[in-house]
Amino acid sequence: PPWPYDTVDFNKGFLEQRSAALDEAILALQAVAATPPNSASALQPAEAALDNVLRGADPDRLLLAGHSFGAASLVHYMTKAVPAAPSSRVVAGVLLMDLWPGALSTDLSGSELRTLGAEFPVPFVLLVSEGWQKLEWYSPSIREFAAAAGSTRCLAASIVRGAVHTWISDSHIWAPGWLLRALTVMGPGDWGRVWPATAKALQLAIRALGNDDSRDAVVLCKGLAALEPEITPLLKTDFSGCRSSAK
Repeated sequence: PPWPYDTVDFNKGFLEQRSAALDEAILALQAVAATPPNSASALQPAEAALDNVLRGADPDRLLLAGHSFGAASLVHYMTKAVPAAPSSRVVAGVLLMDLWPGALSTDLSGSELRTLGAEFPVPFVLLVSEGWQKLEWYSPSIREFAAAAGSTRCLAASIVRGAVHTWISDSHIWAPGWLLRALTVMGPGDWGRVWPATAKALQLAIRALGNDDSRDAVVLCKGLAALEPEITPLLKTDFSGCRSSAK
């Protein structure tokens, strides 16, 4: 539709579609786990390889990850669809990257996202590109969401310095850096440092979210601190204890 339009109303149906798709995917993983391996003897080699990978997962302890609208979809799923979606109860943690508040709220002050942060039921890690966190339409909401969740659920909230919204996509290998920057696809940071720091941050996040051991959360925060200046806190954070408060 032509601008301006209500982004929340426009995206409501898409969010519901994403919730339904997540339910289907989770139920499919559980079905694979419940099927005896020998019952899939007619699988093609590629299908058999995928089957082996899926069987190596724990269907009762899943991690979900999303970027931009995908991140907004996970917030919607975990805060709005949980009562009607028993499958969501197997979600152990969530990784959110460049959360797009516009699909969830038109309140630029961040108060509605603060409510969602307070309602978020599982631990999560939030990574935000520097370009995204500088946007006045989104930054207050993202900060309020993370702060309201508290340190027991928001294990870490960090800015990826020198990166822009598309920093986790494969667009960065399409062309030379000077051209990608001219097209505003790549941020101003040294990609040779930004990408490895991002990969390490994701590795630390997945490990912390996948375990109940509080020591992994401390390892996460100390590990992120070691990635400065590419990775810096979004909130005022004591990395040794993972305690956060709004800036």
